[in-house]
Amino acid sequence: MHKIIRCAAVWLLTAALLCATVVPAMAVTPPGGAVSYHGVDIYHGTSDNGQINWNRLAQTQNFVYIKTDEGISYVDRMWTINRTAAAAHGMAWGPYHFLRLNSDPVKQADSFWARIRGTGYSLVPAVDVESYDGQQSAASMRQIIRAFITELQRVSGITPVLYTYTAYANDILRGQFTDCPLWLADYRGYAGDVVGWGAWDAWQYSEHGQIEAISNNEVDLDYATAGIYVGGAHTPANPYPYIISVQRGNYQRRTVRTSASWSARVIGHISVGDNYEIMGPTNSEGWVQIGLCGHAIGYVPAYCF
Repeated sequence: MHKIIRCAAVWLLTAALLCATVVPAMAVTPPGGAVSYHGVDIYHGTSDNGQINWNRLAQTQNFVYIKTDEGISYVDRMWTINRTAAAAHGMAWGPYHFLRLNSDPVKQADSFWARIRGTGYSLVPAVDVESYDGQQSAASMRQIIRAFITELQRVSGITPVLYTYTAYANDILRGQFTDCPLWLADYRGYAGDVVGWGAWDAWQYSEHGQIEAISNNEVDLDYATAGIYVGGAHTPANPYPYIISVQRGNYQRRTVRTSASWSARVIGHISVGDNYEIMGPTNSEGWVQIGLCGHAIGYVPAYCF
Protein backbone atom coordinates (compact mmCIF):
# COMPACT_ATOMS: atom_id res chain seq x y z
CA MET A 1 0.00 0.00 0.00
CA HIS A 2 1.14 3.53 -0.64
CA LYS A 3 1.03 6.59 1.55
CA ILE A 4 -1.20 9.33 0.16
CA ILE A 5 0.84 11.90 -1.77
CA ARG A 6 0.13 15.51 -0.93
CA CYS A 7 -0.37 18.16 -3.56
CA ALA A 8 2.22 20.93 -3.77
CA ALA A 9 0.00 23.45 -2.04
CA VAL A 10 -0.35 21.43 1.17
CA TRP A 11 2.85 22.70 2.73
CA LEU A 12 1.47 26.23 2.35
CA LEU A 13 -1.76 25.20 4.02
CA THR A 14 0.14 23.46 6.77
CA ALA A 15 2.33 26.49 7.40
CA ALA A 16 -0.63 28.84 7.45
CA LEU A 17 -2.96 26.54 9.35
CA LEU A 18 -0.60 24.62 11.60
CA CYS A 19 -2.68 25.90 14.50
CA ALA A 20 -6.00 25.04 12.90
CA THR A 21 -8.89 23.68 14.93
CA VAL A 22 -8.79 19.98 15.81
CA VAL A 23 -12.31 18.56 15.69
CA PRO A 24 -12.82 15.77 18.22
CA ALA A 25 -13.76 12.45 16.67
CA MET A 26 -16.35 11.64 19.31
CA ALA A 27 -18.14 14.97 19.01
CA VAL A 28 -18.98 15.35 15.36
CA THR A 29 -22.65 14.62 16.05
CA PRO A 30 -24.07 16.26 19.20
CA PRO A 31 -26.66 14.64 21.47
CA GLY A 32 -30.02 13.92 19.90
CA GLY A 33 -28.77 14.76 16.40
CA ALA A 34 -28.98 18.49 17.16
CA VAL A 35 -27.33 21.06 14.91
CA SER A 36 -23.64 21.47 15.71
CA TYR A 37 -21.69 24.63 16.44
CA HIS A 38 -17.99 25.22 16.90
CA GLY A 39 -16.65 27.89 19.24
CA VAL A 40 -14.08 29.06 21.76
CA ASP A 41 -14.10 30.58 25.21
CA ILE A 42 -11.63 33.32 26.10
CA TYR A 43 -10.39 35.51 28.93
CA HIS A 44 -7.61 38.05 29.34
CA GLY A 45 -4.94 35.33 29.24
CA THR A 46 -5.98 34.37 25.71
CA SER A 47 -4.49 37.57 24.37
CA ASP A 48 -1.65 38.01 26.88
CA ASN A 49 0.82 36.02 24.77
CA GLY A 50 -0.92 36.25 21.43
CA GLN A 51 -3.30 38.27 19.35
CA ILE A 52 -6.88 37.58 18.34
CA ASN A 53 -7.67 38.05 14.67
CA TRP A 54 -11.37 38.77 15.03
CA ASN A 55 -12.01 38.72 11.28
CA ARG A 56 -10.62 35.21 11.04
CA LEU A 57 -12.27 34.09 14.28
CA ALA A 58 -15.67 35.16 12.96
CA GLN A 59 -15.03 33.28 9.71
CA THR A 60 -14.02 30.00 11.36
CA GLN A 61 -15.97 29.81 14.62
CA ASN A 62 -19.71 29.99 15.28
CA PHE A 63 -19.55 31.47 18.77
CA VAL A 64 -17.38 32.77 21.61
CA TYR A 65 -17.91 32.81 25.37
CA ILE A 66 -16.11 35.71 27.07
CA LYS A 67 -15.09 35.93 30.71
CA THR A 68 -16.77 38.84 32.45
CA ASP A 69 -15.75 38.62 36.08
CA GLU A 70 -14.78 36.49 39.04
CA GLY A 71 -16.08 36.66 42.56
CA ILE A 72 -17.63 40.01 43.45
CA SER A 73 -15.21 42.76 42.48
CA TYR A 74 -12.76 41.29 39.96
CA VAL A 75 -13.56 42.19 36.35
CA ASP A 76 -11.58 40.60 33.53
CA ARG A 77 -9.51 43.40 32.02
CA MET A 78 -10.34 42.28 28.46
CA TRP A 79 -14.10 41.90 29.06
CA THR A 80 -15.19 45.15 27.39
CA ILE A 81 -12.65 44.92 24.58
CA ASN A 82 -13.50 41.30 23.75
CA ARG A 83 -17.28 41.66 23.80
CA THR A 84 -17.09 44.84 21.73
CA ALA A 85 -14.89 43.12 19.14
CA ALA A 86 -17.13 40.06 19.00
CA ALA A 87 -20.21 42.20 18.41
CA ALA A 88 -18.44 44.35 15.83
CA HIS A 89 -17.56 41.24 13.82
CA GLY A 90 -21.05 39.79 13.98
CA MET A 91 -20.16 36.86 16.22
CA ALA A 92 -22.60 35.14 18.54
CA TRP A 93 -21.15 35.73 21.99
CA GLY A 94 -22.01 35.26 25.63
CA PRO A 95 -20.61 36.29 29.03
CA TYR A 96 -19.48 33.96 31.78
CA HIS A 97 -18.83 34.40 35.50
CA PHE A 98 -16.25 32.45 37.51
CA LEU A 99 -17.94 31.54 40.79
CA ARG A 100 -15.88 31.85 43.96
CA LEU A 101 -17.10 29.68 46.81
CA ASN A 102 -15.54 31.96 49.43
CA SER A 103 -17.51 35.05 48.32
CA ASP A 104 -21.16 35.90 48.84
CA PRO A 105 -23.01 34.14 45.98
CA VAL A 106 -25.92 36.61 46.02
CA LYS A 107 -23.56 39.57 45.63
CA GLN A 108 -21.70 37.70 42.89
CA ALA A 109 -24.94 37.17 40.94
CA ASP A 110 -25.98 40.80 41.42
CA SER A 111 -22.62 42.17 40.25
CA PHE A 112 -22.49 39.78 37.28
CA TRP A 113 -25.95 40.86 36.14
CA ALA A 114 -25.09 44.54 36.60
CA ARG A 115 -22.10 44.10 34.27
CA ILE A 116 -23.81 42.11 31.51
CA ARG A 117 -27.25 43.71 31.48
CA GLY A 118 -27.94 45.45 28.17
CA THR A 119 -24.69 44.35 26.52
CA GLY A 120 -26.41 42.52 23.67
CA TYR A 121 -25.19 38.97 24.26
CA SER A 122 -26.72 36.24 22.07
CA LEU A 123 -25.56 33.22 24.09
CA VAL A 124 -27.14 32.37 27.43
CA PRO A 125 -24.92 33.76 30.22
CA ALA A 126 -22.88 31.06 31.91
CA VAL A 127 -21.45 30.38 35.36
CA ASP A 128 -18.11 28.60 35.69
CA VAL A 129 -18.36 26.15 38.60
CA GLU A 130 -15.10 24.34 39.21
CA SER A 131 -13.41 25.74 42.33
CA TYR A 132 -13.05 23.76 45.54
CA ASP A 133 -13.13 24.98 49.11
CA GLY A 134 -11.41 22.43 51.31
CA GLN A 135 -13.13 23.76 54.40
CA GLN A 136 -16.63 23.17 53.03
CA SER A 137 -18.58 20.00 52.44
CA ALA A 138 -20.01 19.14 49.04
CA ALA A 139 -23.46 19.98 50.39
CA SER A 140 -22.31 23.45 51.45
CA MET A 141 -20.72 24.02 48.06
CA ARG A 142 -23.97 23.06 46.37
CA GLN A 143 -25.85 25.54 48.55
CA ILE A 144 -23.54 28.35 47.42
CA ILE A 145 -23.94 27.40 43.76
CA ARG A 146 -27.72 27.22 44.12
CA ALA A 147 -27.80 30.60 45.86
CA PHE A 148 -26.00 32.17 42.89
CA ILE A 149 -28.34 30.59 40.36
CA THR A 150 -31.46 31.51 42.33
CA GLU A 151 -30.41 35.13 42.68
CA LEU A 152 -29.50 35.44 39.00
CA GLN A 153 -32.91 34.01 38.11
CA ARG A 154 -34.59 36.48 40.46
CA VAL A 155 -32.92 39.63 39.13
CA SER A 156 -32.70 38.70 35.45
CA GLY A 157 -35.06 35.81 34.72
CA ILE A 158 -32.05 33.89 33.36
CA THR A 159 -31.21 30.29 34.17
CA PRO A 160 -27.50 30.21 33.36
CA VAL A 161 -25.56 27.65 31.42
CA LEU A 162 -23.52 25.75 34.01
CA TYR A 163 -19.89 25.05 33.12
CA THR A 164 -18.07 22.32 35.00
CA TYR A 165 -15.93 19.25 34.42
CA THR A 166 -16.98 15.62 34.63
CA ALA A 167 -15.48 14.68 38.00
CA TYR A 168 -16.79 17.85 39.65
CA ALA A 169 -20.27 17.24 38.26
CA ASN A 170 -20.33 13.71 39.64
CA ASP A 171 -18.54 14.29 42.95
CA ILE A 172 -19.92 17.71 43.96
CA LEU A 173 -23.00 18.63 41.92
CA ARG A 174 -24.51 15.13 42.01
CA GLY A 175 -27.34 15.82 39.61
CA GLN A 176 -28.85 18.72 41.56
CA PHE A 177 -28.52 21.42 38.90
CA THR A 178 -30.12 19.80 35.88
CA ASP A 179 -32.39 22.84 35.47
CA CYS A 180 -29.32 24.51 33.98
CA PRO A 181 -28.03 23.71 30.48
CA LEU A 182 -24.76 21.78 30.89
CA TRP A 183 -21.44 22.97 29.48
CA LEU A 184 -19.11 20.07 30.18
CA ALA A 185 -15.31 20.12 30.14
CA ASP A 186 -13.81 16.73 29.30
CA TYR A 187 -10.55 16.33 27.37
CA ARG A 188 -10.44 12.55 26.94
CA GLY A 189 -11.74 12.59 23.37
CA TYR A 190 -15.34 12.09 24.47
CA ALA A 191 -17.79 13.72 26.87
CA GLY A 192 -18.17 11.48 29.90
CA ASP A 193 -21.44 10.59 31.58
CA VAL A 194 -22.52 12.85 34.42
CA VAL A 195 -25.13 12.26 37.11
CA GLY A 196 -28.52 13.76 36.30
CA TRP A 197 -27.95 15.27 32.88
CA GLY A 198 -28.98 13.19 29.92
CA ALA A 199 -26.95 15.27 27.46
CA TRP A 200 -24.74 18.32 27.27
CA ASP A 201 -25.54 21.58 25.53
CA ALA A 202 -21.87 22.47 25.16
CA TRP A 203 -18.71 20.41 25.40
CA GLN A 204 -15.28 21.94 25.99
CA TYR A 205 -13.17 19.25 24.38
CA SER A 206 -9.75 20.89 24.56
CA GLU A 207 -7.93 23.36 26.80
CA HIS A 208 -4.88 23.38 24.55
CA GLY A 209 -6.49 24.20 21.22
CA GLN A 210 -4.58 26.05 18.55
CA ILE A 211 -6.37 27.94 15.83
CA GLU A 212 -5.24 30.28 13.13
CA ALA A 213 -7.29 33.18 14.49
CA ILE A 214 -5.41 33.27 17.80
CA SER A 215 -1.66 33.45 17.29
CA ASN A 216 1.03 32.25 19.68
CA ASN A 217 -1.36 30.99 22.33
CA GLU A 218 -3.62 28.13 23.28
CA VAL A 219 -7.38 28.46 23.59
CA ASP A 220 -10.29 26.42 24.92
CA LEU A 221 -12.24 24.74 22.12
CA ASP A 222 -15.95 24.01 22.38
CA TYR A 223 -18.66 22.15 20.57
CA ALA A 224 -22.31 23.03 21.20
CA THR A 225 -25.98 22.66 20.34
CA ALA A 226 -28.52 25.43 19.85
CA GLY A 227 -29.29 25.14 23.56
CA ILE A 228 -26.65 27.73 24.42
CA TYR A 229 -28.22 30.39 22.18
CA VAL A 230 -30.73 32.87 23.56
CA GLY A 231 -34.02 31.59 22.16
CA GLY A 232 -32.38 28.28 21.27
CA ALA A 233 -32.18 28.95 17.53
CA HIS A 234 -29.31 29.94 15.30
CA THR A 235 -28.12 29.14 11.78
CA PRO A 236 -24.43 28.20 11.90
CA ALA A 237 -21.84 28.84 9.27
CA ASN A 238 -20.57 25.74 7.50
CA PRO A 239 -17.64 24.56 9.66
CA TYR A 240 -16.13 22.35 6.97
CA PRO A 241 -13.51 21.73 5.82
CA TYR A 242 -11.21 21.84 8.85
CA ILE A 243 -7.48 21.17 8.84
CA ILE A 244 -6.71 18.54 11.49
CA SER A 245 -3.85 16.32 12.58
CA VAL A 246 -3.87 12.54 12.76
CA GLN A 247 -3.63 11.68 16.46
CA ARG A 248 -3.75 7.91 16.81
CA GLY A 249 -4.55 4.55 15.29
CA ASN A 250 -2.72 1.39 14.27
CA TYR A 251 -1.85 0.62 10.66
CA GLN A 252 -5.20 -1.01 9.96
CA ARG A 253 -7.22 1.89 11.39
CA ARG A 254 -5.21 4.42 9.37
CA THR A 255 -6.16 2.92 6.02
CA VAL A 256 -7.95 5.24 3.60
CA ARG A 257 -10.82 3.65 1.72
CA THR A 258 -12.97 4.58 -1.25
CA SER A 259 -16.15 4.55 0.85
CA ALA A 260 -17.20 4.42 4.50
CA SER A 261 -16.85 0.68 4.98
CA TRP A 262 -14.18 -1.77 6.08
CA SER A 263 -14.93 -3.80 2.94
CA ALA A 264 -14.22 -0.85 0.63
CA ARG A 265 -11.05 -0.77 -1.44
CA VAL A 266 -7.94 0.56 0.32
CA ILE A 267 -6.34 3.47 -1.56
CA GLY A 268 -3.65 4.50 0.92
CA HIS A 269 -2.66 5.20 4.49
CA ILE A 270 -2.32 8.24 6.70
CA SER A 271 0.36 8.74 9.35
CA VAL A 272 0.22 10.14 12.87
CA GLY A 273 1.15 13.82 12.78
CA ASP A 274 0.00 14.44 9.21
CA ASN A 275 -2.53 17.19 8.51
CA TYR A 276 -5.69 16.61 6.47
CA GLU A 277 -8.99 18.34 5.86
CA ILE A 278 -12.20 17.00 7.38
CA MET A 279 -14.76 17.37 4.59
CA GLY A 280 -17.94 16.77 6.59
CA PRO A 281 -19.43 15.27 9.76
CA THR A 282 -18.71 11.78 10.98
CA ASN A 283 -21.38 9.26 9.93
CA SER A 284 -23.29 7.04 12.31
CA GLU A 285 -20.76 4.22 11.89
CA GLY A 286 -17.75 6.36 12.81
CA TRP A 287 -16.30 7.14 9.37
CA VAL A 288 -15.28 10.57 8.16
CA GLN A 289 -14.26 11.83 4.72
CA ILE A 290 -10.85 13.49 4.46
CA GLY A 291 -9.33 15.65 1.77
CA LEU A 292 -6.42 17.80 0.66
CA CYS A 293 -6.47 21.20 -1.02
CA GLY A 294 -10.26 21.17 -1.01
CA HIS A 295 -10.49 17.83 -2.83
CA ALA A 296 -11.93 14.73 -1.18
CA ILE A 297 -9.58 11.74 -0.95
CA GLY A 298 -11.40 8.97 0.85
CA TYR A 299 -12.74 7.73 4.16
CA VAL A 300 -11.02 6.84 7.43
CA PRO A 301 -12.24 6.00 10.95
CA ALA A 302 -12.85 9.25 12.88
CA TYR A 303 -11.04 7.57 15.78
CA CYS A 304 -7.76 8.59 14.14
CA PHE A 305 -8.43 12.24 14.94
